[in-house]
Amino acid sequence: MRILVLCTGNSCRSQMAEAFLRSFDSQISVDSAGTEPAERVHPLVLTVMREIGFDLSKQRPKNANAFIDQSFDYVITVCDHANETCPVFLGSVKHRLHFGFDDPAKAIGSEEQVLAEFRRIRDEIRNRFYHFYRTDISGNIRKRRKSKMQVKVLGTGCAKCRALEERVRKVAEQNQIAIELEKVTQIDDLLSYGIMMTPGLVIDGQVKSAGNLPLEKDILAWLKG
Repeated sequence: MRILVLCTGNSCRSQMAEAFLRSFDSQISVDSAGTEPAERVHPLVLTVMREIGFDLSKQRPKNANAFIDQSFDYVITVCDHANETCPVFLGSVKHRLHFGFDDPAKAIGSEEQVLAEFRRIRDEIRNRFYHFYRTDISGNIRKRRKSKMQVKVLGTGCAKCRALEERVRKVAEQNQIAIELEKVTQIDDLLSYGIMMTPGLVIDGQVKSAGNLPLEKDILAWLKG
């Protein structure tokens, strides 16, 4: 399961949303980004998140362009439609959602009043995303964990093919992902997947790689996705 939380600056709302989603379930792969990323995470975001046990001091705003060629189950925008135009993500996305929140960076008033606004938005984001997790995400994850993913390593027994098989098994075991792995060696079967170069990797009927040995982090993302 891959989720991208998107806004303009990636300095306030999307950073908090990313942190909360990660805390709900370690099996979710979560990123946040902005179309016009700020230079740093807003200092008051660090303050109000630290109050409830989250250390975001190492977080940095990221550019949405870095994710444009990646696939996501959900891309969620968190801008307030009344005050700004939310960015549009052009990558491959199964579900696009919008959860609008006021921008705490625009709060005015005394120091305590501004801090109270950051706390309000923090709590709204936590509650809204927890509801989203409970209603849309956790059930799907439980279903995936109960059923084995169908994984096929395509190749003729070359060293890279064996290495890919071992790598897939390792990633699945380390992350407690149930898979049923099959080795496909017949030329006709390879061609039926459009594979001209081995090794190839097919997960739940979708070709994920061909002709190379993918990194463990990529295999993990595919198995989670």
